[in-house]
Amino acid sequence: MAGLWALLAGCASAPATPSTEQGTGLLDKALQAVGLQKPAAVEQLEKLPPLPTGPRYQPVTLRLHAGEVLNIDAAGRALTVVTRVYKLRATDTFLQAPYEAFQADDPTRTPFAKDVIEMRELVLAPGQRAESVEKLGPEVQALAVVTLYRQPAAGRWRFAFETKAASASGITLGLHGCAMSVSQGQPLQAAPEHLRVAGVRCQ
Repeated sequence: MAGLWALLAGCASAPATPSTEQGTGLLDKALQAVGLQKPAAVEQLEKLPPLPTGPRYQPVTLRLHAGEVLNIDAAGRALTVVTRVYKLRATDTFLQAPYEAFQADDPTRTPFAKDVIEMRELVLAPGQRAESVEKLGPEVQALAVVTLYRQPAAGRWRFAFETKAASASGITLGLHGCAMSVSQGQPLQAAPEHLRVAGVRCQ
């Protein structure tokens, strides 16, 4: 503190000059020297406009509930099953693709490959549950789920959900012997009767 008073005293005892700005500059330098004034570089940075923020992600809560009777074989035994979660930029080709297209060894050669932004696989056992929060960027039009059953029931092995609606409602799917059911969320281009497994007979 003694250094501050010495610097201020020096400024006060300095001979007057015709320029007020010069006096102010000396005082600013004295204050800056003892850490009581922001450096000019900091002031310039504070005047810069804020940096642009990154893309906004929409979170979607995805719940997969596998039943005890899951992906049954010809003898009626429950088996594990592979489920895929897709982030899509478009859904038309994806929803029209046959089941066989999803069994391709090379996923990059499927008819809908250009529409897939990201895909991941889960292996679920009978009675198992999986829950995740999917972060969907602005380029993601829909979140889709495909379950690769041994003998899938028609119209019940694939569902796609529009991003904004899914973010608001969340998605909860049941996985059963040869079909999925939807208890939360509204899938695109799905018949109402395909959201339930009532009446479904697995081969």
